[in-house]
Amino acid sequence: MSSGPGQVGRPGSEVSVASQGGAIERLPADLAAQLRAALAWVRAGQAKAALPDLEALRDQLHELDPGLGALAGSHLAEALVATGHRGRAVQVLGEDAARVRAPEYADVRARLLMQAAPLHPDGEFGLQLAAEADRLAASLDDPAPRVQTIETLLYLLDRHGADTGVREVADGLAVQARAAGDRPAEVRGLLRVALWDRAHGRPDRALEVARKAHAAAALLAPDQAALTAEAAALRGTLARQNGEALEAVECLDQALLAQPEPDDHTRVERALAALALGLHPAHAAAELERSTMADDAAVAARARRALALHYLVEGDLQRADSAARGLQGDDAKAIGARLLLARGRAAEALPVLHELAQAAPDETAVQLSLAQALRVDGKPLDSLGILDGLLQAAIDRGDGATELQVRLARGPVFSELGDFESCRQDARRAAELAEERHLPLHHAVARTQVAFALAQLDLAAEAVAELDQATMVADRVGAHAAAAQAALLAAVLESLPVRDGLQGRPLAVFEAWAQAGPSRLLATLGVALARRALVVDDDPVLAAELCDRAEATDTDGRLTLAIAQLRALFPAEA
Repeated sequence: MSSGPGQVGRPGSEVSVASQGGAIERLPADLAAQLRAALAWVRAGQAKAALPDLEALRDQLHELDPGLGALAGSHLAEALVATGHRGRAVQVLGEDAARVRAPEYADVRARLLMQAAPLHPDGEFGLQLAAEADRLAASLDDPAPRVQTIETLLYLLDRHGADTGVREVADGLAVQARAAGDRPAEVRGLLRVALWDRAHGRPDRALEVARKAHAAAALLAPDQAALTAEAAALRGTLARQNGEALEAVECLDQALLAQPEPDDHTRVERALAALALGLHPAHAAAELERSTMADDAAVAARARRALALHYLVEGDLQRADSAARGLQGDDAKAIGARLLLARGRAAEALPVLHELAQAAPDETAVQLSLAQALRVDGKPLDSLGILDGLLQAAIDRGDGATELQVRLARGPVFSELGDFESCRQDARRAAELAEERHLPLHHAVARTQVAFALAQLDLAAEAVAELDQATMVADRVGAHAAAAQAALLAAVLESLPVRDGLQGRPLAVFEAWAQAGPSRLLATLGVALARRALVVDDDPVLAAELCDRAEATDTDGRLTLAIAQLRALFPAEA
């Protein structure tokens, strides 16, 4: 949410003394008529023609009452700004503010200072004027003037590039607006607090505040539809970043419906949340593809990055590579490193990931990629050291979304180290976190990790039961889940001999995943099942049939060499 004129204490007529209403009615009839005539000139775009009358009225009204003189002075300042005489406008407002220092004019003086603050050429002094206006407004019984002074102060803090005190001012705006019954200002204040919390590394707290803003926005009038959409979009974005994908989709759908022209940023966020849920992944990928052509270069780059990551998860490296073209800087390096990892070239990816991790020590995604590369490169202890640090930090700040990602990443590392009990414990906790957040893909992967650990602990019956549960979860969201799970599922199946509960199941498992929809990892699963049939179950006939099926689904020939090497192990009669 931007904090510029028109949203937070816009300089000009919206914060003038006259904008409070009722002041003109207190004037003598002839002077009131003259003032209305002058204001008509201003509204007609003829502010220069109104200046002489406003100057004269200001002098006359000051003789009657300083407060009424300030009324004319406020309008005169507006006309001066409209004609490009900002310096003279500040002078008029300063002179009139000096004339109304008496306590009974506190509201008038506050409004004059508030009007002058954005106009003053010295930004620091403008902030001082706004702070003084806010102090005076705080002494009034009516909370409404202070809502305006706080919005002006917030606007000036933004314009000045200040950070200290912004959250307190924004929170004060929400509180004061609620007391004044100014629901739109309350929502604006809450949104500013949420944005500040997000910018300062508190996404969990930001989401809680955004939920309050969204709830308040639900009570706004129809003419505030843009603000309602803004609140829904921010809540949805923060929900996705906090791992609450179901909440995110609901809120982002509301935002897209309320926006006159659905914006690409909201589209990208909605697509990412849908992918996390496994909800219509093809449609979500199409939305990302569309957003790569967005006018906003930052949004387009983000869509490209998200699309590349999606195809990486799907195992479609060619399309991932294509989606990543056009990325610049660290994004290009990060995706390039992930592609190297996916192609089994961890040693080449490591220098790039080390560089990125040193430059962005708080960037979880980069640290996770580095940990994965270290594990693949045969350095599981180094990998675990990074993951342990990430996990502790996530637990300390109550960041369940990051905790889920880290625990899923630790499972393969514990497996490399032979610590299958720790693998099981981490995967159990990850499954709980995923279920709490309605993330079926993550839930299925976590349950599959549990099954793998149980198999390695010689608890085959429990492993098969756990695997069945994981499959049930994955079946609810279709082919995307199949792609995400296939490699882990293959690892479990490789570890379980036929006699422990999987009699006749390899072909059935392969067919089940094939029926779920096209998956780039289906061929990988077929090869893994074939290897298991040959090496673990000593069934070369079944292995040969599975190799044939894997070859039929390997449409781009990625596994041609692997299949040939496996067939070379078959006995001559197979």
